[in-house]
Amino acid sequence: MTYNYSFEIAATIIMFLLLFTHLINPNFEMAKSRAFFFFLIAGICESILNVLSSWGLVNTHIVSSDANNIICFLFFLAEAATSLLFFRYVTILCEPARKKRVLYAQLAIVPCALFLLILFTNDIFHLLYKIEDNVYSQGKLAWYGYAYIGLYILASFAVSITAKRTIRGRNRYAVLLAASISLIGVLIQYNIKNVLLTGFANAIILSLFYIFIQNPNELHDKATGISNNRALYLRFENGLNIEKPMRVLLFDLHQSSQLNVMYGYRIGNSVLSEIGAFFAETVGSSNAFRVSDSVFAAILKSDKEVERVRLLAEERFSKTWDIDNIQIGVPLKMACIKYPEDVLTTKDFYGLEVFVKQLLRKDSMTTYLDISPEIKKQYIRLSEVDVALKKALEDKSLEVYFQPIFSVKENHFNSLEALARMFDKELGFVPPDEFISRAEYSGLIIPLDLMILDKTCDFIEKKILPNNERLKIESVHINISALQCLQPNMDKAILDIIDRHKVPREMIILEITERAAVTAAEIMERHMRNLKNCGIRFALDDYGTGNSNCSYLIDYPFDKVKFDKSMVWAYFKSKTGKIILDGEMKTIHNLNIPIVAEGVETAEQIDAMNLLNVDSIQGYFYSKPLPGDELLDFLFRQDITTT
Repeated sequence: MTYNYSFEIAATIIMFLLLFTHLINPNFEMAKSRAFFFFLIAGICESILNVLSSWGLVNTHIVSSDANNIICFLFFLAEAATSLLFFRYVTILCEPARKKRVLYAQLAIVPCALFLLILFTNDIFHLLYKIEDNVYSQGKLAWYGYAYIGLYILASFAVSITAKRTIRGRNRYAVLLAASISLIGVLIQYNIKNVLLTGFANAIILSLFYIFIQNPNELHDKATGISNNRALYLRFENGLNIEKPMRVLLFDLHQSSQLNVMYGYRIGNSVLSEIGAFFAETVGSSNAFRVSDSVFAAILKSDKEVERVRLLAEERFSKTWDIDNIQIGVPLKMACIKYPEDVLTTKDFYGLEVFVKQLLRKDSMTTYLDISPEIKKQYIRLSEVDVALKKALEDKSLEVYFQPIFSVKENHFNSLEALARMFDKELGFVPPDEFISRAEYSGLIIPLDLMILDKTCDFIEKKILPNNERLKIESVHINISALQCLQPNMDKAILDIIDRHKVPREMIILEITERAAVTAAEIMERHMRNLKNCGIRFALDDYGTGNSNCSYLIDYPFDKVKFDKSMVWAYFKSKTGKIILDGEMKTIHNLNIPIVAEGVETAEQIDAMNLLNVDSIQGYFYSKPLPGDELLDFLFRQDITTT
């Protein structure tokens, strides 16, 4: 028989190029990378041996019968390994649980063991092939060689389809395509035996896996030359799978985000590149990662290694980074997360990492943070709040309380502020600052805002409007988050809720913080104009915190300004606070914008606010936030008192 080697030779060249590329690019000691490497090596061996065995059987005048027998034996051995390693690679991609992983390994051994038994006894029984007088002939079980490959292909189909929850979408498509190509290759090879295609199918499959799954560029940070955050999480996940103790040392350089602003992008990127090179040299290129714009990380093996790297980092960052004769200082903060002491899952690691970065940035004095029991307790609490918040949103069990706002000029309560309250069976009362900050972090603040608006409008429709001749409530304030303001359909979503409950639009005042105005400047201004044209009004909330100033009143059409409790209280703490508050209020009065003073709790504060001519007062002096029914009772009692 005359064989066509063209496809197999091309396949060998392709696989050698893949091997070269795989070796020169940074790879992590992960089960996936190791399985790919061994699959690739087996594929190369199978392809070379396929060519050699076919060539040897044709050129019997050059190659002896014994040599041909050995080459054929090695070819079938490589074929057995390639099919098994293909299935092994697929099962790793499916990320099965430990029990399933063991089960897959046990099942995979059965057809392989049978194939090896047939192969190793072939010299006796000749069930697979026979070479006699240097003439090759197939044995009675030669068909099993094809069936053997087909079994692993079908098993790969089954495993990838049933593992929808654990295998990543693109990985599953790559596996299904690869298995299909392999199956087509086997069928063609079975029917056209003189054209060698086994290695070519393997080369296509390996190329697919390399491009879509192993691609090192997806794990590479171009600016610094080291690995990125995805690589960090994959590496950490691999450590979990093999239950290998790890220490992740985080390097927070949050002020480095200002480098591009101060020195330009070229110099800023050069500094980051130098920093990346330092970490790669200090901990090894496969252990250094850039997690985000200003956070780096290193995966280390022991506390002793953590201490070594920590001291080297402190020493290096105590000096400047010299770029184009410019000496640039970059402040450094560090924290260490340990497995299994601090976290047991990738999800916990990700959450704790974010929490630790927040702690580092809040405390200007802390330069190194080791995870203490107290920090873990705080993190666990936040995780529990996250779970409770999701459940509360699903169950729509978040409650709305209302705090009355007293009109100084009208001498009665004419407004309300709607405030979210959360009660959980396990956690009890969860303070607003706690669950709202978690909602903002997770993005759940968007449905939370709309739920509170919906419940508020429902209360207005059913309780306020039927009694408003007596209550005389002119407006209800509702907080809208910065993230909500970024939504392109915010104005439509708000109007839909208000109109569905038949609430007069002019009765709704949306409270926007300075942060919302800054975060979504252009889109916020558009939303405000659209909603104001529909009758909705706006209040600038928490005035006096952050960088709030009168420029926001020029840029945005606010109808009210609410002075934050901290600024109101500062009036009584120092002469400076008194001068500032007095000046700010005079300016806003000159703009003819009504003022609401928040956080007023004492008679002394009431007198002061009256002297400052504030229009409305909100605070515990009058009432704490109340559930809807209690609020109505409170307002009815006030009505009786005033009449």
